[in-house]
Order: sequence, then C-alpha cells, then structure tokens
Amino acid sequence: MAIPFSDPKFDTFTVQTNVGSVEELTRHLDTDLAARPVPGLDGYFDVTSFRKETLTPADAFALAREMVEKLPGVLHAEPCFELDSTNTPEAGEDAHFDLAALLWERGPGVPDPLWATKFIELEEVPAIYTGQGVRIAHPDSGFVRHGELQRSFVDLASARDFVDGDLDPDGPYRHVSHGVSTASVIVSDSRTSPADHVRGVAPGATLVPLRVTKKHGLVPAPVLFRAGARRLRDAILHAVETECDVISISLGWLWNSGLRAAIGKALSKGMIVLAAAGNYIRTVVWPARYEEVIAIAGCNVCGNSWSGSCRGDDVDLAGPAQDVWRAYFDGSTEAVGPSSGTSYAVAMTAGVAALWLQKHGGRAKLVHDFGGPAVQELFRATIRKHCGSRVADQASGFGEGTLNAKKVMDAALPTLRRPVQPAAFAPTSEALLDDLLRAGPKSFAAESGRTLLDSFRGFEDELAFNLLTQPSLRTSRWQEDVELAVNRHAKALFDRFGGLERQPGPPSLWAALRALPEGTLSPMLKEKVERVAP
Repeated sequence: MAIPFSDPKFDTFTVQTNVGSVEELTRHLDTDLAARPVPGLDGYFDVTSFRKETLTPADAFALAREMVEKLPGVLHAEPCFELDSTNTPEAGEDAHFDLAALLWERGPGVPDPLWATKFIELEEVPAIYTGQGVRIAHPDSGFVRHGELQRSFVDLASARDFVDGDLDPDGPYRHVSHGVSTASVIVSDSRTSPADHVRGVAPGATLVPLRVTKKHGLVPAPVLFRAGARRLRDAILHAVETECDVISISLGWLWNSGLRAAIGKALSKGMIVLAAAGNYIRTVVWPARYEEVIAIAGCNVCGNSWSGSCRGDDVDLAGPAQDVWRAYFDGSTEAVGPSSGTSYAVAMTAGVAALWLQKHGGRAKLVHDFGGPAVQELFRATIRKHCGSRVADQASGFGEGTLNAKKVMDAALPTLRRPVQPAAFAPTSEALLDDLLRAGPKSFAAESGRTLLDSFRGFEDELAFNLLTQPSLRTSRWQEDVELAVNRHAKALFDRFGGLERQPGPPSLWAALRALPEGTLSPMLKEKVERVAP
C-alpha cells in the first residue's frame, strides 16, 4: 500500500533568479537542462532535466545546490516531486470514501444527510446570502455534471485541465469523483430526493473547476498525484488571472517555493486562500501548513475531532469532516452518500467565505477599503473569533474552534491590529526542519535544537524531505492513531498491504540517517552526517 509522501519521483526544479530572461538563465545551464519561465511569476523558472527518468531525489538535491552555487543570478533552487504512480494502483470511485468505508468506524450514529450544514448553523443565515457574485476557484481532480450540480453556476469558459493541458476539466468518472464531491458541498443547489441530498454552503457562487490531479490508489491523504505542486501553482496563477475571489484547496503534499509565491500573489489581490489540513498522517500538509494560508482540520457531528484529521499549530479552525453527505460517482452512476476527509471541511469553509464576501460588498470593495493583503486576514480573524466551541476531545491542534456560519455572518468586520503588508516568503527554513523533528519519534525530538540545526545549515530542504518520505524517518504517530481507530477487519486489510508493519524505533536520528540505503542522501549530506554525528 502506498503511504502518504512515499515514492516521490523527480518532476522539475523550481528556480528563483534575478536574471531578466530565460535566455540569460539557459546560457549558463548544463546541456541536459532546459528552462522555461513560469507565466505570472516574475523571476521564477521551471528547469527540467533530460535525465528526468533516472534522476533520484538525492541527485536532484545535489543539482539544486550546484545551481545556487555556480549559476549567476540564481537565488534559490529546489526539486519538485510527484508521486510515482507506477507503484500505485488506480483507485475506484473515491479514495476518501473507500478508506472511510473500509478502515474507519462510523461516527456517533449515522447522521442526518444535512447534519454538516446544521452543525455550522447555515440555516440561520439569511436566505439572501448565497455567495452570489463570488467566484470560487476549485483546483481538484476535475469536474463532470452531476444531478446535485445541475442548477449550480459553473464557469466552464474559465475552467482548465492542468493534467492533460486542455480547456476541459472533465475526465474519467473514476478520476473526477473527488472534485465533484468537494464541489457539491460548496455549491450544490439540487435535490435528488427529499430525504437524501446535498446542500451546498454557497449555491449562488460561481465555481471555476481547475483539474490538477488524478486519483490513484487507496492513499489516505489528499495528495497531489502525478503533479507535485507545479500544477497547483499554475492553477492558482490562473485563478488570479481570471479574477477569482476564493481558492478552495482540498489537496496537499510537500512544500514548494513557486507554489508559495503563487499563493502570495493571490493574497496580494485580495483573494481568500484556504486548504485542507490533510488526512491520516497527523502532520499538516502543504500548502495548509504555510502560515499565510487558512488551514482547516476536521470534526464530527458531536464537535469532537475526526480521528483521521491532521492537526497542529498551523490549523485555524475545524469544520465538518466525518460522514459528510456529498455527490459522487459509483462507476458512472450518480450517487449521494457520506464520506470523510478534511477536503469537505475546507470546502464548506470556502462556501462561508463566499457568503462573507457577498455580505461585505465583494472582494473589490474590501481591497479598496483595506488593501489586498488584508482581506485574507480579515476573514481569518472573523472565523477564528466567531466560531463554535473548541473541538471537545483535543486540547490543541484543531484551531480556535469549529466553523459557525451564523456567527461569522452576524459579526462586524474586525479591526486589524496593524496594517497587513505583502508577505516576503522565504524558502523552506530551519523552522520547518525543527517542526518535523518535533512531530516525529521522541528520539528525534530530543535531538532537535540549535546544535542540530546548525549542523545541517544549507541542507534543511533535503533533510526535511527525507524525514517525510523515508519510512524509517517519517513520523510514526499517524500509525499509532490508525491502530487506535481501525477495527479488526480494517487492520487486517492494512497489514495485507504492509501499511502497519512495525519496525524497531531508531535509537537516534544520526543512527537512522546512517542506516538509510546507499544513495538516499546526496553525497554532501551523507558526508556531513558522517562528519558531525556524535
């Protein structure tokens, strides 16, 4: 069974420069490298290698450091990875639903199909607020019309497919179902039957489908399959170009400086950017993990945590995530039913963002009155202050409380303590590495600190990457959570695929690094480990 963050395959390099053109950059590149500018991001280039199929992660990190050291004008370079889909069987209808059905206990009773909208008190919001006039960019697995979305406003003229490189965001039913599901909890305004239907939070909003990924395998996280962060970056830049107001991201994987720069550009235009905290692996995934992004974790009908939700200090709020009714395709047949995932929590929060923008005169008015970068922080401050009770069974890691549409819509605009300036985002920092060390096995956390971080200065990206992708280094806490939550049959299924195989814990980070297979670390990092290890 594929595990989140496992089996990464090199895709391209994200390179930030102060050179003026691609010609200037390519003049200094090796003959097996080619560059193209990232449209909409000045100074950023995608650099590809003709050795792409054979370039290992260790090779890629070594080459990225070489670019920074030797190429004039290169400020930062990092490899961008995608999941190696050749090792991952294709999923059926929806990986989230399959896992929920096979691995996870149902919530406290099978809830009312409308429990999620009742939980956030959507019925108490005046009916005039539907999100009308608000455009929601929806980067996901694609879009195909479903009965629950027949009356929804979908801007197919602005839609794009960044997987196949065309204008049509559709795809095979088995691939688009996740996108249809998350879209339905945002904008559905249909009724397939009186007792069993989906109510979208913002049925008057306009959805802009942006296909950035395919679903592959029973992988328990919202993962950017086949694309890494590159296609999500391009989708966000397209959302900026097409004047979207909200970006709802039910996806995540590793960090990427180009993706972060694209998010920064969207925020500077007054767009609201939200992302799912992630599922089943405990540690919050990127881009939700970025401090400038609004990160949404998951809860259940009782206001307790959803056991599959990632959690951490990066989370702003929790929203409905367990047994949320949504539209999907069972094969090619339209269906409606419950599913679990922080994908739905963030989608519902995006719907509330649309209602909030409509109430306050739209994005353009807020940008005029407060400035572009302030809009995100105005909405963040509102949902954090005017929310439901904290997740009852968790002391921390689930934000300020649970999403409450009524309280958000009743609230006046907050007063920001200081002007919000456009953020200058640094590449992956030592803070990221320290965070990952503390989230991992206790033997790793004990070694985190200034001495350790100083030892790996300049290698933070590569070490952090391996902490997430190497089974012997990756945080083990998510496995403990899984074992507590699954039943005997589910555990047997996990064991069949090797997902819960126990390995002896590493005596120390140094020992674990030294024990990695040859070629896992770049030669310079391997040498550093051998030289500075106690």
